[in-house]
Amino acid sequence: MVDALPSYESQGFKTWLSRIAFNTAIDSYRKKRRRKEELRTFDEPILHIENEASAENTMLKNDQVEKIQQAIHSMPKNYREVVYGYYIHHKSYAELAIELDLAEKTVEMRLYRARKWMRENWKEEDF
Repeated sequence: MVDALPSYESQGFKTWLSRIAFNTAIDSYRKKRRRKEELRTFDEPILHIENEASAENTMLKNDQVEKIQQAIHSMPKNYREVVYGYYIHHKSYAELAIELDLAEKTVEMRLYRARKWMRENWKEEDF
């Protein structure tokens, strides 16, 4: 609201204020929806290993995790950094932006491009 104060034109303060509140609510809703969609695009957690009694299944799962880690390591570095941070360490865009000294939108774009790169370069049967 303070950022929008210079745009106030001394008419209809209530209308101006309610519009800011409405736009903020819409932005918040869109952000939550986008976050849910991003989570859906990456169907399963990378390091999810179920506790199973069978040593064979555990070995197979470990092998699969190793293949996934190798595949992630084969990604371009700028994609790999955001994928590890976001999906493995569960960091937000803001946290990654601070950690990598980037703009939040840059982190978002790199993650988008990383997902696109994965779809183009990886096949499900590789894992």
